[in-house]
Amino acid sequence: MNKRTPGIALILCSAFFFYLATLFVHFASLDFRAPGSWFNFSRFFLGLPFFYLFYRKHRVPVQNTGWLAMRAIFNVVAVIFFLYAAHFGSVMNANVLNMTYPAFVALLSPIFIGEKNSALSWIAVMSAISGAALITLRGQALHFSTADLLGLASGITAGVGVMSLRKIRKTDSTFNVLFFTFFLGTVVTAIWIFVEVILGISASPTDYPPRFWQLLLLSGFCGVAGQWVFTWGFAWVGAVEGSILSSSRILIALVAGVAFLGEPFTAASAIGAALVLFANVALALRPKH
Repeated sequence: MNKRTPGIALILCSAFFFYLATLFVHFASLDFRAPGSWFNFSRFFLGLPFFYLFYRKHRVPVQNTGWLAMRAIFNVVAVIFFLYAAHFGSVMNANVLNMTYPAFVALLSPIFIGEKNSALSWIAVMSAISGAALITLRGQALHFSTADLLGLASGITAGVGVMSLRKIRKTDSTFNVLFFTFFLGTVVTAIWIFVEVILGISASPTDYPPRFWQLLLLSGFCGVAGQWVFTWGFAWVGAVEGSILSSSRILIALVAGVAFLGEPFTAASAIGAALVLFANVALALRPKH
């Protein structure tokens, strides 16, 4: 077995779990007027005890505090943008725009972690940005959807997070990365929900019916599973290679969105998604230096 095979399998599984997490957010958004903060809290809160057990058992001193903090912060922000994009808009667009992050890994890695890019990498970056522009503009000049802008923001911040992940995995354990990320996410989203309840933006937890909690738990568990296998997979593959493997989520989102959710699939979104997919494939096939 190729030593990269476990990483490839894990990251492909993460694509499926991440899509399911947004799908359950979408279902809940159709039936309940709950702020997206609940879904963000669910993912981090459910994962925290699980990752703490592994962190406690395999605890090692943190070697690179700066990069670990950057990974945790940008991963938390990316998840918030991503789930809000699915909450307010199209699940398909949220997933495709989030998948622009390999281009931002390629764009930022030469500057911050010293990875080199080929001409093909820069073509891929431009392709991903063009595809994202087509999706957010929907083929119309200056016609932006707030949900799609959130999806693009999730792609940018996730790119920074994945770049940081590759850097931190050279010095720190997976358990350090996951525990501190989920700890930060739990604290931030818990405070967020508390403020929303106090201000009357969010209802009290007792006001939501059982079905809401079922969807919340399903979304959270899928998000935790996706995060676990995604992060673990990077022990075997590199930043850009790992990023491209998870681009299968683009195809999952397109097929499921059109076939099962009845989401609109315009020429602009079709071309945009194709450009993002091309960019990810091109990044995976770029010459290695």
